[in-house]
Amino acid sequence: MIICKDNLMEDTKVACIVPLHNTSVDTIEYFIRKLPSRIAEVYLSINDKELLGHYKPECNLRNGISVLEIPFQVGKAEAYRWAMEQMLFTTRCNIIAQTDGRLKQPPEELDNLIDALIERNHSMVIADRYTYQDLEGQEHRIAISNMLASIIDTITPYSCLDVACGTRVYKKSMAKEFLNLRGFGYGLEVEQILICTKHKALVSSVPVSSNRQHGVTNAEKIEDVLFALISYCCELGVPEDIKHLLCHMLVQVKKREDFEVDLQNFKRHGCVLWKYFCNNTADGKGVYSTQTPEDGYALCIQQNISP
Repeated sequence: MIICKDNLMEDTKVACIVPLHNTSVDTIEYFIRKLPSRIAEVYLSINDKELLGHYKPECNLRNGISVLEIPFQVGKAEAYRWAMEQMLFTTRCNIIAQTDGRLKQPPEELDNLIDALIERNHSMVIADRYTYQDLEGQEHRIAISNMLASIIDTITPYSCLDVACGTRVYKKSMAKEFLNLRGFGYGLEVEQILICTKHKALVSSVPVSSNRQHGVTNAEKIEDVLFALISYCCELGVPEDIKHLLCHMLVQVKKREDFEVDLQNFKRHGCVLWKYFCNNTADGKGVYSTQTPEDGYALCIQQNISP
């Protein structure tokens, strides 16, 4: 199946789904005010009991805004999937905007993504956080983004600089396919690309302005992304050596052991060294540190350690 035929030039309507957990009311209100006027429907997917004190499902905040309550704590991907399923029952829109309620990317940037989706008639357009961003001090993000982009470039037809940004837009027909997500946690964005590959959909990216990213990444995120990649290897025809390498990476991360990845397997030069160590600070965190010998890029993957 190739999901790219429908004509978005006629009668375009856009809905925006916003996941909300541990987000301030002021941030949410600012986000809503800054959304492009062409967005006809906004769905606030709330997975936070405190926020439900301000945004109850039965209240009509203002025209075009709906509140979707997730009744219990779930992972990121399952929260999206559940909210998307509820939204697709009622939406009149043929384009879905997926974004981050914490303003990592300014909501105004959605206009550029929507324009690109319509003009290119692609199934999905992803925000690229790094082309315009000041990358000084962001070496950890460059390292992990390059790693993920090189893996996607190896096992799919897509060459995108940033494959993990949560801000993206896609056709309603593609959103229906995303209801078949296998993961429940942090692997959402990469799995969406894998689903697009499965359906031979057209995917591209657009540079956007973006705030600086956090200096650490949860180890669980790496586990979930690797699981997503591995779970699609057979149906996407990924070579056995690549599948084995992804499995090896997942095992090492789960064991919190040091390991090394040869980037030649992913159409790059050099290697990435993953060094695990415990941090004896009051917050009880342990981290992985990765370094690429050629450029000195470093990445810290944060992990909670039980007392």
